[in-house]
Amino acid sequence: MATLMESALEYLEDNSIHYQKVEGKDVLHLGFELENFYANCVLFVDEEQRYLGFSSVCGLRIPQDKRTEISEFIARANYGLGIGAFQMNFDNGEILYKTGIYARDSEIESNLLDAIVCANTQTHDRYYPGLIDVLFRDIAPSDAIETIESNRESSVSEDEVDAWFEKLVADMEEPSLEEIKPSLEAAPPTAEGENGQKPKKRGRPRKNKADDEKK
Repeated sequence: MATLMESALEYLEDNSIHYQKVEGKDVLHLGFELENFYANCVLFVDEEQRYLGFSSVCGLRIPQDKRTEISEFIARANYGLGIGAFQMNFDNGEILYKTGIYARDSEIESNLLDAIVCANTQTHDRYYPGLIDVLFRDIAPSDAIETIESNRESSVSEDEVDAWFEKLVADMEEPSLEEIKPSLEAAPPTAEGENGQKPKKRGRPRKNKADDEKK
C-alpha cells in the first residue's frame, strides 16, 4: 500500500502542480491563483493516523476589533458546508479553510485528492468577497453571507481592496515569532520547488493547457 505522501506527490505531479517539500516533515507547500485571491496552501499527512489534511490561507490578518464579527461570518459560512470548514486563529487573526480525510486501511485515489483540494480552494474563493465586505465595509455578517449564497456579486472594487489592505498593514503591529508559530506550516512557498521551479499560481488543478485545447 502506498503511503499518503506518495499518493499526494503522485497526484501533484500528474496534474503539473508545483510544490515545495518541508525538509524532515510530511508537509508540502503550494499555491493557487484563484478568482478572488492567491491562496497559499499546505498539504500535510500523518502516516500513523492515516490522515491527510489540506489548508488554504488567504493572507488576511483580522484586527482584534473585528474578530467577533468575522467569527459570526465564519459560523454562518460553515453551517451547511458539506466538506471542510473555515477557521480563525484568535491569537493572530489568521483565516484558513481546512479539508481532510482519514484513509484508514485504504489508499487515497487521485479523484478523492482532487475533491479535497478543489472543494477547499473553490469554497474559500467563493466566500472571500464576504470576508472583505465584513472586514472593510462594515457589512453585517448575515448580509454578507446572504449576498454570497444568493449568488449576488460583491460590490468591492480592486482599488478599494488595495487601499484597505495598505491601511490594515499600517495599523497592525508585526506579529512575533511566538504569535505566528501555530501557522508556520501554512506559510507561503518562497523557496524553489522540488524540481527547481517556483510554485505556479494556479486555480483548479488541471492537465496541460495544450491537452484542454485539443478537446
